[in-house]
Amino acid sequence: MKKLLPLFLLFGSAFSAVAQNYYLEDRWPNLKFQSPVGMHTAPDSSNRIFVIEQTGRIKVFKDTAVLAITDTSSFLDITGAVQFGGEAGLLGLAFHPQFQQNGFAFVNYTRKNPLTTVVSRFKVRTDNPNKLDPATEKIILEIPQPFSNHNGGSVLFGDDGYLYIGMGDGGSGGDPGNRAQNKGVLLGKLLRIDIDVPIDDSLYQIPADNPLINNTLGYKKEIFATGLRNPWKISKDPESPRIWIADVGQSAWEEVDTARNGANYGWKITEGNASYSPCGGCDTSNYEPPIHVYGHNRGVSITGGYVYRGEELFKIPGTYIYADYGTRRVWGLNKNSQGNYVNDSLLTGNLSISGFGLDNSKELYVIGYSTNAGKLQKLRCGPPTPVIASSSLGVCVGDTITLTAPSGANLAGYKWSTGDTTRTIKISAIGTYSFTVQTRNTFGCWSYASQPKTVSINDFPQAPNLDTVRKCPGDTVSLDLPAELMYSWSTGFTGNPFSTTSVGDFWVFGTDPIGCKSDTAYFSIDQYSIPATPILILNGNYLETDSVPGVSYSWFLNGTLLETTTVPRILSVGNGVYTVLLGTPQVCFTPFSNPILITSIEPIFKNSLTIFPNPADKNLEVYWESRELGKETNLSIYNINGQLIHFETLQNFSNKTHKKLDISRFSNGIYQLQIQSGDNREYLRFQKME
Repeated sequence: MKKLLPLFLLFGSAFSAVAQNYYLEDRWPNLKFQSPVGMHTAPDSSNRIFVIEQTGRIKVFKDTAVLAITDTSSFLDITGAVQFGGEAGLLGLAFHPQFQQNGFAFVNYTRKNPLTTVVSRFKVRTDNPNKLDPATEKIILEIPQPFSNHNGGSVLFGDDGYLYIGMGDGGSGGDPGNRAQNKGVLLGKLLRIDIDVPIDDSLYQIPADNPLINNTLGYKKEIFATGLRNPWKISKDPESPRIWIADVGQSAWEEVDTARNGANYGWKITEGNASYSPCGGCDTSNYEPPIHVYGHNRGVSITGGYVYRGEELFKIPGTYIYADYGTRRVWGLNKNSQGNYVNDSLLTGNLSISGFGLDNSKELYVIGYSTNAGKLQKLRCGPPTPVIASSSLGVCVGDTITLTAPSGANLAGYKWSTGDTTRTIKISAIGTYSFTVQTRNTFGCWSYASQPKTVSINDFPQAPNLDTVRKCPGDTVSLDLPAELMYSWSTGFTGNPFSTTSVGDFWVFGTDPIGCKSDTAYFSIDQYSIPATPILILNGNYLETDSVPGVSYSWFLNGTLLETTTVPRILSVGNGVYTVLLGTPQVCFTPFSNPILITSIEPIFKNSLTIFPNPADKNLEVYWESRELGKETNLSIYNINGQLIHFETLQNFSNKTHKKLDISRFSNGIYQLQIQSGDNREYLRFQKME
């Protein structure tokens, strides 16, 4: 055992100082998290990101370029059960390898009263794939915690299908209970259990090759490896079975380990490679030295990460990326060509680093810790996303558009969506184009593609198509042209539609949105001729005007249209003001004629003319009273056009007269019946309807 105690090296592997070619990008600037400690993806095709908030929530959102805070939701909320504070809280999440089929997710959290580490299984709600159902919680493990710190908390599934659980030594300082070396407790260990084959109502089974499965000394069979102080994070290489462990040190050394069945990582006999508390009777036969350590002159609390297997950071494939929570330094650990681990400094973050995560493309993220403004920051090596400059967004045919990518001393290459590799490109052919560009820095990393730049080279628009327009005098002409152009008119008006009451010659041209002008179109506006304003006269019972070929006559009484005729006369039908206007075949109208006022004089009749029935079929009964006996009374019937179709003269032998008329020969329609004695008359309309 003494051979383990000397300090062999200042560091377990070499540190290499390299230029800082890597940086952190705030991938989703609008998202902020409360005390984030984990970022995960699910083994399905949903392209979702899950973020563990130490307070007791897991947030979920779709992995897209632009997100608002409202685009996240709670996948799980067990804040009421979680003891949060310091190193306690909701600490781990692992999706079952068959999650897409069974909906199982496993979490690791510290529970209140008494303080206990709980490993539980939850199931996704059947009605909402973005929610775990709290009612489905099935507790797998409960491990009492003597102190609030050193809880570990990571859970993951290995390639063997078993669930691995990282447990700290129970806390305080210096492992006062020597729990990390005590195989009779689960604290200070890497555990491994089989949650898929419970028998006899057990919650899990012990894998057949766990190192203590056959012991008879009361050792915990869940133990896979011993001697851990506080494994603050364990992760699996995305492309190999290897599991990496970052174990937080006591006061001098932080270490990186890889999992091995039955390994003893030395705490508290050793801290890193250095002796801490020698134990003469301890079993060190399976001691596993760390593959890398660093002293507290470089950091104070290691945060484990992931082996990088993405594509963007093409110079560091297979590199284990990790950080220090206190100093915010990020390193990459990988073997060189001689098989020795070399540790490269990548960058220093702006927030304390509580964890790492991988997105669905295996690109790596740093979790910046903050109580209310935690961030997910993507590890990048490429230049910032370029912005394309353009000499114009649109020109007319014959002109050229120049597109230019950014320049800079650290930029060494360009890649346009067209395949061009120069800093500038030019286009001159008619069309609408959308371009993106990537830039490459001297380190060899490419930027993201820029936002598309859309430009157009337009042909000159066609001239507006307008013919001669004819209108009625006084009318307004409205010309509505296609909406894609802006129009300039000879009157000085700019816009669409164009309206005018004028006649004459006009011109117009159109301009498209980028300023290309059409040829000028010329057109005329003429007006139809209309007859002179009619002169209305009263001729007996008729209103008459001059006859004009091809027109119609619209007759009005007190401003209300009586009827429209094709003859220039109409029978007056009552007292009031009569007017007429003439209409042409082009539906143009003259002004109203002079008015004719018709008023009644004291009639010889007593306004007693009545007819019955109305409408009538074959016979019409006519009744009237007269003041003058013995005088003749003329009874006339006119059709709607004022034509006389029945006439007879009657003698008034009494004050009351009755006449029965046979109208069976009349056509169906409107008729006017009139009785007249001298200049006095009375009339009524009736309808013949069979």
